[in-house]
Amino acid sequence: MSNINLNVASVKPVIKNPSRRNLQFVHVGQMGVALLCITLMLYACKSDHTKLPKDNELLGKWLVFYSEMNNKPNDLMKEAHFLFLDDNKVESNLFDGQTYDYTVKDGGLNINNPDQFLLSIVYFQNDTLVLSGKLKYYNIKLKMVKANPI
Repeated sequence: MSNINLNVASVKPVIKNPSRRNLQFVHVGQMGVALLCITLMLYACKSDHTKLPKDNELLGKWLVFYSEMNNKPNDLMKEAHFLFLDDNKVESNLFDGQTYDYTVKDGGLNINNPDQFLLSIVYFQNDTLVLSGKLKYYNIKLKMVKANPI
């Protein structure tokens, strides 16, 4: 047998027009990133995130843990809570001891108080509720968790 002495440093790859091949790789990489971004945006916009609560899913006490007024975070409603009762009534420490009727319809939560508290349900899951809408002349957003999730 003969000994073959191969010097790896002397082996050079043969690439025809290397700059064109690199451009093709970069172009394909950019297309992949663009397709990934589009896919993520479409997934984020799926309507599954805005499902409406069923009759009994809203029942119970909900605690506000985050609030915004006119797109600015604030602590004005940090201690607020809502208690949804099974007779379509809602109590809250924001209502000065009053109880009001509420309805869930067409993606909205309407609390029939003098201020007509009409909010869109942005996100709902068993223990999380995000509402957005108008209260008087304020644009508000409330993020809540259920006090005793089942």
